[in-house]
Amino acid sequence: MATDEHRQAALRLAQQSRKLGRAYSLEPLRMQLRHEPRAPGQRMGWPNPPQLNTSWQDTIAPTRTGWRQRAANLHGEVVFGVDYRVFRRCKLAWLEEPHTDPEYQGCRLAKAGLAALRTDFP
Repeated sequence: MATDEHRQAALRLAQQSRKLGRAYSLEPLRMQLRHEPRAPGQRMGWPNPPQLNTSWQDTIAPTRTGWRQRAANLHGEVVFGVDYRVFRRCKLAWLEEPHTDPEYQGCRLAKAGLAALRTDFP
């Protein structure tokens, strides 16, 4: 169970959703890895998104090619995350699998993260 101190830290984190670190450099690497020949029956794993020096991060989605992930990190753990994709032609975004750690639900992390995405992609 999250302590009151951790919940207070999560509430402060929600207020910082515009302080965002971004990583774009791994998407071409993922595509290169996925098309590399491999032995029959061998599965290629997905690369992990990089850990940036910011609490809010925008990185490649760990399980979907061409998708991004907006995530909030608290004490080295992802406490909120949502995968999204922006379509180039119409500039609309599609969101999937928003998730807040059950211990931090009610700390406004999802509200802040989704509001920041709406600001970035009106």
